[in-house]
Formats: sequence, structure tokens, C-alpha cells
Amino acid sequence: MVPSPCAPWFYRLRGARAKLKSLQVAIPRPARDWLVAFDLEDTLYPEESWIRSGYAAIEGGLKRLYGADGFAAKAWSWYKVGERERALAKTLEEMGLPHDRPALEFVERLYVSHTPQIQIYPDVLPALETLHMRAAVAIVTDGPPTLQRRKIDALKIDHFIHRVVFTEEWGIEFRKPHARGFQELQDWMGLPAHKCMYVGDDPARDFAGPRKLGWHVLRIRRRDGVHAAVEIPDSLGMIGYCRDFTNFKEFVMFQDPEAQMM
Repeated sequence: MVPSPCAPWFYRLRGARAKLKSLQVAIPRPARDWLVAFDLEDTLYPEESWIRSGYAAIEGGLKRLYGADGFAAKAWSWYKVGERERALAKTLEEMGLPHDRPALEFVERLYVSHTPQIQIYPDVLPALETLHMRAAVAIVTDGPPTLQRRKIDALKIDHFIHRVVFTEEWGIEFRKPHARGFQELQDWMGLPAHKCMYVGDDPARDFAGPRKLGWHVLRIRRRDGVHAAVEIPDSLGMIGYCRDFTNFKEFVMFQDPEAQMM
């Protein structure tokens, strides 16, 4: 998910793309007969942990600048009552700190540029350890590429991931549910659609793109997920789901080369 409070400022910082695993660079293709791609937030790690990590980074900056404590807890309280878009400004105002545009840009900069203190869900590592030996494993993620790369680096899962598609390398119009990121992966692997699968959590963004291409899709519906309460739209039809990846192998079958994944 795009970090909405900081998007206007961050999109002026696209010069760092050369440091990414760019979509424009030829990436070695693993010798695998299947492709399984994942969403990032609330699929591999809890999105709210990154938000809280960002609030803590802002608190550290404000403490150094103003000697002010308590930003993280106050901002989290605003977030939890549905004020995600305005949590930063409301917290600055509540604390009696400057909250004009320059002040907001300062805290937004702290928010998006900090080193995330996040971890994968406990059930993710065993699933990736098994899966990456049997399938090409990828991530398809929206959001500013440098920011998303920083999250992936913090999760320490690079050695299990064969390819990361940052949809906004092409522009924000190619965010999910646009199918381009999924088509890129399928073309890269040279596989038919029935040997491709996408796993995500957000009914509004994650499934229309791969479904359009004929992929298998699986919803991860974690109890703490931001979109856990959102139902699948009727237009997408039936989509299987799991609560975690403890029994992920039950959803992905590699024994029979002609087998369907679902």
C-alpha cells in the first residue's frame, strides 16, 4: 500500500532508481516450472508495524529537534480512530509543535526515509524456504520503489525471492490492479497462466490483474490485516483464502507437472 501521508513529497525523489533491481535490467530466470508471486504488506509482514516504525522514527527526530516526547503513541491513537491521512498533522498540532507545510514535509521525510523496524510473519519463512526450491518466487508491490526496496531489505528475505516487480517503476497508473506487473513476470518466466499464482490480501487491488491473465489467485486473510474485513467483490467470483501460510503446501501442488495449483 502506498503511504498516503507522504506521497506528494516522496514522488519528487525518483533519482535513486538506479540503485534498485530495475525492471529494465535483464534478470536471470530460475529453472522452475511454476511461478508464485506475493503481495508485500499484510501478506509477508504486518503493514501496521511499518506505520508504527515510521512514527517512532519521527518521534526520534522531534526529540532531537524540540526535546518532545510522545509523538509515536499520539500518532498511533489518531491512526486507530481512522485518521491515517491526517495523523501526522493532527499529532503535531496536539503537541503544540509547528504543523505548517514545511513542518509536515520534515516529518514526512523522516517517515519514508527511516530504516524500517519490521519483521516477516512467523509462518512466512518456512513457506519461502520450501517454495523457492520448487517455484520461481516473486513479489509484486505498489508504492515508491526506493521505499518498498527498503522494506524488503529490512525483512531479510532477498535470498528467497527471484524477482521483485515495483509497479511504479512504470508510473503510478500501473499500480495494482493493473495487469502489467503480472504480465511482466509471466513473460519473464515463459510460463502458461495455469502455472502462475498470486497471493495477496486486498480485494480491491490484488486479484483483478492476475485473474485477467488467467492466473490462480489466493487470498491471505490475516486477522490483523488492514483489509481483513473487506469482502471479495462479486465481480471477481470465488477466491480461496487462508489465514496464514502454515499449510501453504496444501494450496500449491507441484508433484504432478500438469496439476492445477488450486
